[in-house]
Amino acid sequence: MRFLLLFVLLAVVHSPVLADSHEHGPHHAASETAEPVERPRVFLDKSRRVVDYQLKRLDLPRLLLVERDTSDAKYVPVYEAILTRPGVPAAVQEEAIAALETLSGVSRSVLLLGAVESLGEEAETDRLRRQLALRAVAAVTPGEHDAALFETTGRVLEGSEEVDDFTRALVVAMAIRDGRWPAATGEPVGRPVDRLRAVRLLPPEAAAPLADEVAAALEGTEPEQIAALWAIERFPQRLVAELPRIRRLLENETLRPHAVDAIASLPAGEVAPQQAGAIASQLVALAEATPAAKRTSDAFLRLAALADQLFARLPVAEARELRGRLQEVAVRVVRIGTVEEEMRYDVPHFAVEAGRSVQLVLENHDLMPHNLVITTPGKLREVAQAGAAAGPGGTDGKAYVPASPEVLHATGLVNAEASERLTFTAPSEPGEYPYVCTFPQHWMRMYGVMIVVPDLAAYAAAPFEPVDPIGSQRKFVQKWTVEDVLAEGDLEVALRGRSPEIGERLFNEATCALCHKQQPGRSGRVGPNLAGVLAKWKGNHAEVLREILDPSYRVDDKYRTRTILTVEGKVLSGVVVAETDEELQLIANPEATEPIVVAKDDIDREKLSEVSIMPKGLLDRYTRDEILELLAYLGSLEAETPLSQR
Repeated sequence: MRFLLLFVLLAVVHSPVLADSHEHGPHHAASETAEPVERPRVFLDKSRRVVDYQLKRLDLPRLLLVERDTSDAKYVPVYEAILTRPGVPAAVQEEAIAALETLSGVSRSVLLLGAVESLGEEAETDRLRRQLALRAVAAVTPGEHDAALFETTGRVLEGSEEVDDFTRALVVAMAIRDGRWPAATGEPVGRPVDRLRAVRLLPPEAAAPLADEVAAALEGTEPEQIAALWAIERFPQRLVAELPRIRRLLENETLRPHAVDAIASLPAGEVAPQQAGAIASQLVALAEATPAAKRTSDAFLRLAALADQLFARLPVAEARELRGRLQEVAVRVVRIGTVEEEMRYDVPHFAVEAGRSVQLVLENHDLMPHNLVITTPGKLREVAQAGAAAGPGGTDGKAYVPASPEVLHATGLVNAEASERLTFTAPSEPGEYPYVCTFPQHWMRMYGVMIVVPDLAAYAAAPFEPVDPIGSQRKFVQKWTVEDVLAEGDLEVALRGRSPEIGERLFNEATCALCHKQQPGRSGRVGPNLAGVLAKWKGNHAEVLREILDPSYRVDDKYRTRTILTVEGKVLSGVVVAETDEELQLIANPEATEPIVVAKDDIDREKLSEVSIMPKGLLDRYTRDEILELLAYLGSLEAETPLSQR
């Protein structure tokens, strides 16, 4: 489907142009790998269909090398291709949006709405659609009443049967944020189900007035009930108040998975013990009534996991009785997810009963592959380092899993948006058993602890946190953003009088030195040399800070992760350090002495990551003052003197 704003762009006259391999445009540079990607030849003087065909055939690195400029509308197809291609770094995406605003004269909100519609419903673009949708809603200024947006919104809603559900929900979200629809038409925008689906796309202040409508929809049609159960997660206090109504929906087999997910979105502590007991009893009864053939389904496992979560709110005797009944029909299920871009599990620890059956479900929501390896107590670091040495071959077909008696159980390497189940019997000896991702260099952040206890009900009544298995004494401070740091005062003033020694110590403690060098003449293998980094950003400390706190905002092609699936089914991931027509060389581990060589004939599929190999949240356990010490230290690093000036 074409952009909604195509009618504007078609009126622009395209001038003949040839983008060849001899000259780079002003907004980008070639990759710095050993074999630079050649600039592609793209003829922009052809029909739009032919131009789109040429651009579609380019992989992402080559697409980003195509000449582009905001001085001529002939570059519109290039910017549109960049905007709607998954994997584009945020900074380049922003450049494309700004360029299309300039070239088309169409507002950012309408432009982004059109981009979302053009992507369709393909699974591989789901993440990009949501990114652009959230940008589109954020671009709407409440009360401004953009005439073009109002016209576009009306046109889309009038043909709503031809528009997919996600785009229709986005249109409604934008109209709600704009605020013109009720005033101009006298009635709410869109259908009730569209407004419910729009809630998760709205910022909190715009979603808040819809809380009553969401709650009322729990008594609506089945599609409205499903949408309401999804939307009500935005209103935790209202969700708690509506638990009696949601309990009734648990009895409907179609609505049950959605009701379970809604309740599970609440921290266990938000549910009063009496309510927790009633819901847990209901869930156990539903589990017992589930046919045996359905007891391995994902919906059943989520139900069992929620029941187990609620047992912690019950008296010991009641929890033990219910847990015993549940164990008769299901194994204990623990769901562990990965946090996108942050290189960590979303469950830092969990408890199991000694000698009992357990099923772990590892769900990878990150773009990098991860695994989960359970080790004997005190052996996390040893197993992780052995896993890196084992490499992609690993043990028993499990990449980066070492052949070691210290490994109790392990998943294989789980790709993005995939999952794997690991079923085993918990150790008979109580203790604290670490689990870790053994993909190279992930272990320092990506770990947790399985607590094996004699009696799970007794533990639930008096839970405790395990000892950090790598010895870190730091506690979470906050999820820092650039704006958080800048909000507390003038940055340049705050950086005065800082100690380079303290900053260097923090640089090493935060594991920055594993990937980055900070001395002239030394190059990091998976991260750039930071010598002279402040000069690179023209003395702007805030931009250096952004590189640290939001590492995926700009990603140098040289340091972007490429994930490869070989024809033999192996998954390889790392930074490309050299590439020829026949092979490429990957560095997955900053400490690796030799790259992994992959013949291109052995590659089945490959994907270039849009996120930095450097995870977000590296400094979430550091104070603002410590962040400033680190920033001052980086600013003190001098660049190498060019040979011509020596």
